Amino acid sequence: MSFIVLLFILSAEIIFRLVVEIREWRLFNKKIPFAFFRCVPILNDFFPFPENIHEEKKSSRFIDAHEQAHKKLHHKLLRNLLKLCFYSLMVLLIVILLGEWRFSLLEIVLWFHVALGIFRLFYHRICWNQEEEADKLARDSVGKNEAKRELSKLEKAENPSSLLFAFLYKEHPPAFSRRMNLN
Repeated sequence: MSFIVLLFILSAEIIFRLVVEIREWRLFNKKIPFAFFRCVPILNDFFPFPENIHEEKKSSRFIDAHEQAHKKLHHKLLRNLLKLCFYSLMVLLIVILLGEWRFSLLEIVLWFHVALGIFRLFYHRICWNQEEEADKLARDSVGKNEAKRELSKLEKAENPSSLLFAFLYKEHPPAFSRRMNLN
């Protein structure tokens, strides 16, 4: 019974991801080669499709202040602790599923995928909040006008995406959203 439910959830997720991809293509008139790999959920769990392949490291006062804010607020440590907790719980769940309930390997992979999907949404929300905190500290450090100017440059440089797409696949909110939140 749980196997059928897991397959139904997986099928619904594939359809949802296809709808999101098609929506992105229509909104921004962009077709990314091999983007359909994002629609294969379990493959995407282990080998996520990279977003900004050609992204260069740029530097400005705002970017430097933003990165310093991340360090000051220990965001990297918090993100890594969240990942450690999640994967530790997943190991425990896998041991229980294998030992006590005698689930097949396929069922365990499907359960892992469902749990990872839920975790990723929670994790992305926390990352977005951390980005907003770092942006505000950087804005206070360099000034509102320079912060908005730098985020406008970033907006022009990054691949455009909707908030839904970004929330599903990216740890950073789109630059237009970050610029709007600086007020």
